[in-house]
Amino acid sequence: MTIIVENWSNGYSCLLDENWFLPHPSLGFRTNPAFKGCRFVKGEESYRFDCGLDALGYRLCRPLGQEPGSGPKVWSYGCSYGFGWAVADEQTFPWLLQERNPHWHVSNFAAGGYGTTQNLLHLMRQIQIEKPDLVIFNFQDDHIWRNVAAPSMLVRYSAIGNDLFEGWTIPRAHFNPKGEVAIKTIPIVDPYLPRVNPELVEYDKFYAFLVTSVLLESACRITLQHGAKFIFAIMDSSRDEFGGRLGDKIAGLGGHVCDMGIRLVEKEWHLYPYDLGHPNANANRHYADCLNRAAQSLI
Repeated sequence: MTIIVENWSNGYSCLLDENWFLPHPSLGFRTNPAFKGCRFVKGEESYRFDCGLDALGYRLCRPLGQEPGSGPKVWSYGCSYGFGWAVADEQTFPWLLQERNPHWHVSNFAAGGYGTTQNLLHLMRQIQIEKPDLVIFNFQDDHIWRNVAAPSMLVRYSAIGNDLFEGWTIPRAHFNPKGEVAIKTIPIVDPYLPRVNPELVEYDKFYAFLVTSVLLESACRITLQHGAKFIFAIMDSSRDEFGGRLGDKIAGLGGHVCDMGIRLVEKEWHLYPYDLGHPNANANRHYADCLNRAAQSLI
């Protein structure tokens, strides 16, 4: 079954061989292990993206079947930027980190559409199963809106196609009456939402920033409490309104900040011509360089 997402980027449509996602009870959705890639098509032009996943749907950080190193465990979290959308397995920065440090055991837990909310929920579960030595939370500004499941974001998801998300839920982080951040699940697709101007019901960005700050601080604290190091990595300087302020908070807790931000609006760094919003192989090499220096200084 081919799923077509029209007007993906720069006039190209995205043709998915399989649904990129599967529903998940707490994370909302997760990467479908059966997903193998897609094509970007505009007229006679076509670009192919092939992607390797393990049995759980995590992006490969080494050739399939190759055992990881027995040294430090490095967990990389994030969204489609960290997943390595539309770049080859061996071009993603988690793969490059593993390649440069064969004795490490690098895991790529990033997934398309995720924000800090899903990353934190996954970390809380995973750290009860095994203990990492280093946790990396990769950040870009869109995450603050994903963390609170902002109406404008839900409208965009509906525009991508209800066939992808019909009946699914997404976690929404919010302040409860006690002033604490809590997480509840809400439907991704609501038949009434497209009729509403999202600007009339949109969250204030400072509210979304405050919620995100608490989520990140929680991730840092949990990591440090389990004896691991924590890196907060800033990915896109062209839209970095919040990364610096969030980084100050993480540094104050004893975490580490890796400012590897680049201007993804520039052709040098994105997947021109078929995807103008995601990091290309050149950007992933830059991320790997920055994170490799930071990680080697900590583990």
